[in-house]
Amino acid sequence: MNDKLCQLESKLSAIDSDAIQQKVLTAIQSRVDVHFSKLLNASERTEKTLNRTATLVTSFNTNNTNFQNSIIDRCQVLFENVTTDVNDLLTRGRNLTSKIENNLIILKDDVDLRMQRLESSTNESVVKSLAYLETMTSELNSSLVYNIEFVLVKLFMPQRCEKNTPILHHPIKTPIPMSFKSEILGVDIQILCDTETDGGGWIIIQRRSTGDVDFYRDWDTYKRGFGNLDTDFWLGNENIHIITSSGEYELRVELRYQGQSKFAVYDRFSLAGESDNYRITLGKYSGTAGDSLTRHNGDQFSTYDRENDRHSSLNCAKKFTGAWWYHNGCHHSNLNGKWKADNYKGPNWATFTNNNPVSFSEMKIRRVKK
Repeated sequence: MNDKLCQLESKLSAIDSDAIQQKVLTAIQSRVDVHFSKLLNASERTEKTLNRTATLVTSFNTNNTNFQNSIIDRCQVLFENVTTDVNDLLTRGRNLTSKIENNLIILKDDVDLRMQRLESSTNESVVKSLAYLETMTSELNSSLVYNIEFVLVKLFMPQRCEKNTPILHHPIKTPIPMSFKSEILGVDIQILCDTETDGGGWIIIQRRSTGDVDFYRDWDTYKRGFGNLDTDFWLGNENIHIITSSGEYELRVELRYQGQSKFAVYDRFSLAGESDNYRITLGKYSGTAGDSLTRHNGDQFSTYDRENDRHSSLNCAKKFTGAWWYHNGCHHSNLNGKWKADNYKGPNWATFTNNNPVSFSEMKIRRVKK
C-alpha cells in the first residue's frame, strides 16, 4: 500500500506544475473573461438602461414641466377667461340692476303720478259731488224757503198794500214784495210794500242802499224803471204816475247819514203824465229831516238827455249827475245823484246832509183816500 502511494506521488511529482497552473489560470481567466464580459455587457446594458432611464426621466421632467406649464398656462387662460366672464357677468348684473332700479324708479314715479291723478280725480269728483249736493241742497232749501214764504205771505199778509191792514205775526221780515195786477189798472209789475212803518201800506218807489245800481240814466229808463227790488231801484215814472192817479197818496222819505236816521213826510204826492214831463205835486211837510223837497213842488222831471229844469244856462241833471225835479236853482235835494259823490252831486238832502251824500234813502207812497 505504501508502495502504491509512493508511486502515485512520484507520478504526481512528475506532472509539470507550471502547465497545470497555466491551464488553471487559463480556465479561470476564461471563465473570468466570460463573467467579466457578461458583467460588462450587463453593465453596458445597465448603463444604457440608466441612460435611457435618465433620458426618460429627463424627458419626463421636461414633459412634466411642459405639461405643468401648459396646465398652468391653460389654467391661467381659463382663469382669465373665467375672470373676464365673471367680470362681464358682474357688469351685466350691475347694468341690469341699474336698469331694474331705473325702471323701478320710473314705475314708482308713474305709479305715484297715477295715484296723484287718481287722488286728484277722486278729490275733484268728490268736490264736484259735494258741490253738486250743496247746490242741490241749497236749491231745495231755497225752494222750500220760497214755498214757505209764499204760503206764509198768502196766510198772513194782506192782498193789498194799504194802511192799517191787520197783519198777523209771522217770521218774515218786511218789506214784503207784493204784486199789483187787478187793483190798479195799467200797473202789472212787482212792487215792494212796507207793512210796518207807521201802520204800513207804503209802496216803495225809490231805494238807495248799496250803490250797486247806476242812477245816472236816460229819460226812457226812468220812465220804465230799473234796478232790483232786493237792493237799489227806481219804480218808474209812468208806474208812479198811474198809481198816484188812482187816488190820493202821501209821500214818506227815509234818510240815513253818519249813523243818524231821519224822515220827511208830505201829506200829498202825485206825478203828472209824460205829456207834462212827470211834474211833481206835494202837500204839507212834517218830519225830522227838514224840508228839502217843497222847493221842487210843481217842477218837471229832468234827465241828462231831457232837460226840463228852469235854469237859464245850465243842464242841472248833467251838472249834478242825477235825475230829479230840478228848478231854476237846480236843487235842494238830489236823491238820484251819483252814489257817494259830494258837492251836491250825490244823493243829498240839504236840510239834513248839506252838500254831502246820504248812506241810505227810501221814497215810498201810501194811499190816503180812494
